[in-house]
Amino acid sequence: MKRLSLLRKSFIESDSHISDRESRARTPGNKNRWGEIKDLNDQAYFMMIFAQFEDRINEYVKELVEKKNLASSWWKKRPWTIIEIDRLSFMQKVALLTPKGGKEYNRVHELYYNLRNRIAHGSDPDPKVGPINVLAKYDELRELTKKLKP
Repeated sequence: MKRLSLLRKSFIESDSHISDRESRARTPGNKNRWGEIKDLNDQAYFMMIFAQFEDRINEYVKELVEKKNLASSWWKKRPWTIIEIDRLSFMQKVALLTPKGGKEYNRVHELYYNLRNRIAHGSDPDPKVGPINVLAKYDELRELTKKLKP
């Protein structure tokens, strides 16, 4: 998550600017327009932050597989030698780092499918998720990163 703090600072600055423009809009049409711009900005920053999270998960899985392949006993490293990391789905990688169905796994699954994938494929986030609080998602993904470390 190499550029995460820079992304956070950049989001705060752009969000402040957009919020200022929205509050100074004189007509309902302009207020709505700035509200839509704010929503898109939130989605864009969430995607960039989530991309950093995905990158870290990829690094963790690579480290884990490499470490397991160093085992002295073939019986211990055997299941790890056949793993082709680049062929694993993102959620399969997460399952290598935390119990599938556990709290952290389920939360990543929810963020991945209800937010990340929907936004990436041009849909609005799942309505039950509500508006994206980028700074809260930033903090949450940082915490999940710590908990998923191999």
